[in-house]
Amino acid sequence: MNDETLILDFEQELFKKLKPVYPRQDFITQLQVNLRRKPKILMEKRNKALAILFTSMGIVFGVTILWIFRKSI
Repeated sequence: MNDETLILDFEQELFKKLKPVYPRQDFITQLQVNLRRKPKILMEKRNKALAILFTSMGIVFGVTILWIFRKSI
């Protein structure tokens, strides 16, 4: 057996074992529409007040822990 025969036999085995997939037409149509449509891009705005609040809380919490730790030593 030469290489070409082996390849053909292999292809025939694959064809027997693997069934082709035929997608529904409505799926194909919807996919085309989705691919052609411009995507919506939403920019998130930063909430500066919330960032400042969490940073302040972290600093106060850290200083409090250090203060308690120093008093206990």
